[in-house]
Amino acid sequence: MWAGVEPQRQQYNVTYLNIMKQIVELLESNNIYVVLDMHQDVLSSRFGTYDGIPLWLYDRFPPPNHAYPFPLSSTPSDNNWALGYMTEACSHGFQCLYDNVGGAVDSMSDFWRLIATTFGHYPNVLGYELINEPWMGNYFVKPTLLFPGIAGSKNLLPFYDKLAKAIRTVDTKTLIFYEPITYGERLSGQIFGSGFSHVPGGIDYQNRSVLSYHYYCTTLAINLVPGNENIPIFDRVLCNNIEGPAVFRSNEIRRLGGSGFLTEFGGCDGSSACDNQLEV
Repeated sequence: MWAGVEPQRQQYNVTYLNIMKQIVELLESNNIYVVLDMHQDVLSSRFGTYDGIPLWLYDRFPPPNHAYPFPLSSTPSDNNWALGYMTEACSHGFQCLYDNVGGAVDSMSDFWRLIATTFGHYPNVLGYELINEPWMGNYFVKPTLLFPGIAGSKNLLPFYDKLAKAIRTVDTKTLIFYEPITYGERLSGQIFGSGFSHVPGGIDYQNRSVLSYHYYCTTLAINLVPGNENIPIFDRVLCNNIEGPAVFRSNEIRRLGGSGFLTEFGGCDGSSACDNQLEV
């Protein structure tokens, strides 16, 4: 969404915003709520996906120590696009974003302030999701960032506080959705959990804050017998009894205040058996 709204630095695409307004109004007329999500996957089209952050911003960042796709031997295929997160270039890009390199956080704050100004009055806009599936940052330089709680406290929370502050200057009512490091959703504690000490913007906004989480049972991707649509027993146990409850329990929500919202789910291969597993 950001790259569409601001294709050039401080030059906003009014046509794009008007189309977004038309979509929101159409949904409102059909009693459908909207979450405006700053979506990204692997941050930038420089890494084979699309522009989560605008390309002009990424190109302001200094180059990483090793060019993309280091340490991978080759560029990830379309089916394995998520491997791009493991590259130093992508991790470096996220760290530059969190560290406000090139005014990155300032620009993103301006973007969110504009979105809140434009859409805050729509009754069907449920909330603003600050960023989809944030990566930990540059774990090549700081390996401790591999712990989701450390990445959450050192990188994400200060970043979220700044974005929330910008939004609240123009919209004090709409919900703010925020995510931990993806695998921090499955664990708890200051090291292995979210690492957050408060909701974005501070405790005064607990009742307008939503911990956003995703559920993709990772073991469903394991098919020991190709062509067999029967889900193995170990998959059922891990998904239904271990991984699923770990994601859906509300330890972090109770600790931080506010609410929680399942904003993505899936992970199936299209087989009827796998679809049934999700329904269960």
